[in-house]
Amino acid sequence: MAGFLAEHGRLGALVHRHFGHDLAQAQAAFEDYAGTYASRADFAEELHRDTGTEIPAALEYYIDWSALARDMELNGDIMVFETGFEDVHVFWTR
Repeated sequence: MAGFLAEHGRLGALVHRHFGHDLAQAQAAFEDYAGTYASRADFAEELHRDTGTEIPAALEYYIDWSALARDMELNGDIMVFETGFEDVHVFWTR
């Protein structure tokens, strides 16, 4: 446990608590760590842009990246932990 917390710090503690203090599940979650972002919306936008799909400039302003990320979280596709201002950590759950 000490090694896990030394490696992952506060985020590790939050993930560990999320899984009911099950260290094996917390360690497994970090295998699907998607990264750190300024917001959930930034994650959703980057994910989409990484697919290479072009968004017409006229439509770009209509996309609600926050809603897309919220839906991904509610659907269980991602798990999100906020550790500070513009410090959002995203994990894949599937």
